Amino acid sequence: MIVGSIGLAGPSRTRVPALIGLTRSAAGARARLRHLRVTAGRRLHSTAPAGIVIGQRPRAGARVTDGTAVRLTVSSGRAPVSLPVVEKEDAADAQAALHKLGLATTVRRVPAPGMTAGTVVDQSPAPGHPVAYGSTVALTVAETPQWRPVTTFAGRAPAPFTIRGSRWRIVYRMAFQGTCTWIVFCSGPSARVTDLSAGGPGSGFGLSDGSPQTRTFTTGPGRYQVRVTPGGDDARWSFTVADYY
Repeated sequence: MIVGSIGLAGPSRTRVPALIGLTRSAAGARARLRHLRVTAGRRLHSTAPAGIVIGQRPRAGARVTDGTAVRLTVSSGRAPVSLPVVEKEDAADAQAALHKLGLATTVRRVPAPGMTAGTVVDQSPAPGHPVAYGSTVALTVAETPQWRPVTTFAGRAPAPFTIRGSRWRIVYRMAFQGTCTWIVFCSGPSARVTDLSAGGPGSGFGLSDGSPQTRTFTTGPGRYQVRVTPGGDDARWSFTVADYY
């Protein structure tokens, strides 16, 4: 009679516990308490952290026989993000767009001739590459232009120099010796700027006595050279060339 009653009762049954929101190992431990086992199912991208159970089958509360396998769907974290092109955009706008995608940013400001201050001139990683959600994108941004010394010379033939910005200037110091004071016809010191890139004759200008004197040019990028003609006066002079970028 005892054997018959066991046979008629059939296998024991239990309710499936809620496993969603647990880690894979915690879900297995809870299932074993109900005499169930778990099996790995699909891994899907989701907003849940990687390794967290986001689905189960049978569902929580279902009555099943002891030993039934509960199939788990586990999160593999956020889907990779395809980097957009943010070069030539305003840095603040670029950062906002990247933050909206769940990415962090760093900003490094560098001289960038010809670029508007605050504009993104480079990004790393390169656009179009998939990166992990929460990754950091390094932005290189054009800094505010400023005067930067390029070369100085005095009393010698100046070497050619390269200008990167849209404008540049010469700051010079000139001290006449007074020879021309007693001569009716006497040419004073003068300078000539030669555009070595274009190969043209360049432009000349007279040099005034005093310190400092400034002459600004808007010739744009290129290679230039400044030559000084003392004229009829034995003058002392020194030049500093500064680029604006």
